[in-house]
Amino acid sequence: MRTTFFKLSRFIGPVSFYKYAFSLAIPLGITNLLAISMGALDTLMISWIHQVSAVGTATQIEVIALNVVWACAAGIGIYAIQFFGAGDHKNLKRCFGLSISCAAFVGILTYGVITFFSAAILHFYIQNDEVIWNGCQYLRIAKYAYILMSFQLSFSVIYRNLGKPFYPFVIGMITFLMKMLWNVLLIFGYAGFSKLGIIGAPLASCIAHSIALAVNIILAYKTKQPFVGQIREMFSYDIALIRRILPRIRPLLLNEILFGFGNTLFVKAFGFLGIEAMNAYYIGAKIGDLFFAVANGFSDSISSIIGISLGQGKLKEAGQQSMY
Repeated sequence: MRTTFFKLSRFIGPVSFYKYAFSLAIPLGITNLLAISMGALDTLMISWIHQVSAVGTATQIEVIALNVVWACAAGIGIYAIQFFGAGDHKNLKRCFGLSISCAAFVGILTYGVITFFSAAILHFYIQNDEVIWNGCQYLRIAKYAYILMSFQLSFSVIYRNLGKPFYPFVIGMITFLMKMLWNVLLIFGYAGFSKLGIIGAPLASCIAHSIALAVNIILAYKTKQPFVGQIREMFSYDIALIRRILPRIRPLLLNEILFGFGNTLFVKAFGFLGIEAMNAYYIGAKIGDLFFAVANGFSDSISSIIGISLGQGKLKEAGQQSMY
């Protein structure tokens, strides 16, 4: 009995560890909840104009694209956290510049894919001409929002990596409120605005994420964050550093592409059952996503804590934290 307790005690940390983990996890969890809630908000408002299937099917492209951006940012973040812990701000800036470059590449690639292949992609998931046409109208505007969202995700991930959850929390709140306001104004045509229907949702996303990205940039420079600097500092690509980072990105990238695409196959399966089944799936899936927010918050907080300890050369402490 004593031997079992002794073994289990390795997994129980001091109160100070849990306090610190919770101080990071709670705002990160709320930030994740806000991000997921924006999708639920779209689904709710679009359901009032009977376009859930069109928007839900169209956003499968967004799911895959943002998964890829996250994989790149997370892979680069493994090194960014350690550079931050070691006080190496020069390479920290390079990591952030590389993350932004990856976000730009994925955003532009997504823009091109949507421009030329949106109808074919939607046809893969559902064979309803009306849904495909409405989905294409949505994507015609949404492809600009996806570029903005990719950049915003890079900022969010770097803040999480550095153990600064308050900034993405505040910006996430601003984005959510702006998204809700502009959805109401543009989808339904309140306060003198034209009633745009399905096109109003992606246009609202463009406005909300443009404001959020501007706030991100201004806030990062105003608060003198260590990951930002002059253009030449952030985008002076170090080939040796990139070669070290790429092996970390590849498995994450492959996992996110396969996982993201695999999840979208639920849409194709429900597509065979008809529009009503797809509507039910999209609404149910958005509600289900809300429960992952807190778990992801804890995951992000622990990654930050262990990464900073590794960067500071505290290998024994990092090992203990990983057990906790």
